[in-house]
Amino acid sequence: MAEVIEPGLLGQNPFDVDQLCSGGENWGERWAGVDAALWGIIGKAKGLPVYKLLATDGEPDTHLHMYASAGVEHEWYNNGEEALRYKEMGFDAMKLRVGTDWEFSGMTLDKYIPIMQRLREAVGPDFKLCHENMNNSVITIEDLVQKFCSAIEELEFHWFEHPFGGIESYLKVNEALDVVKVSGGEGALTRFEVREWLNRKAYEIVQSDTNVTGITECWHIARMDHLLMCPIVRTAGTGP
Repeated sequence: MAEVIEPGLLGQNPFDVDQLCSGGENWGERWAGVDAALWGIIGKAKGLPVYKLLATDGEPDTHLHMYASAGVEHEWYNNGEEALRYKEMGFDAMKLRVGTDWEFSGMTLDKYIPIMQRLREAVGPDFKLCHENMNNSVITIEDLVQKFCSAIEELEFHWFEHPFGGIESYLKVNEALDVVKVSGGEGALTRFEVREWLNRKAYEIVQSDTNVTGITECWHIARMDHLLMCPIVRTAGTGP
């Protein structure tokens, strides 16, 4: 790692963070940490926290709305109890997952949808429910659009994260949903990867991950997203 990163940094100005950490081989997770470290140096040099340095258009919002990232306990199909536990802790939103491999566990949509219905009944109408991708569910895109999307729409889920497959599948899912927002972009390295998805309206919530992009590129993605009037959700949760 050192032999890759050090030659590009020694003798350079940390204030040139955008140039040092963006482009070509200088994108990716190994450079994301370097990017964050450079912003730390800049913040110390200026005597300001990084969030203030990034707030170029006005006073920054210092509060983040957190959600419980859940649905992975051993008996994940009893996630109503888990959700109520988080609700008692003060959370007003939870993201759940499909659990184990559905083919292995014998799970189907006909069994899973009633679980989600019981979960909604348990937490009430005002608690925000979100859903992670369906990659372990062995269902088709047709069933995803017709059955699953119909169910989460009726149950008024808040968002559906990285639903299934590539951009064409996202477009089908987004077209099938009205109340529920489609989110994505967590694995994208750059604003250039995200741009097509936003232009084609494949998702409505951008969930960039600074562990992947670094602070600088995540800022660029946020700026681009802001110009296209999409909400920003950071990938910060709590729980397993």
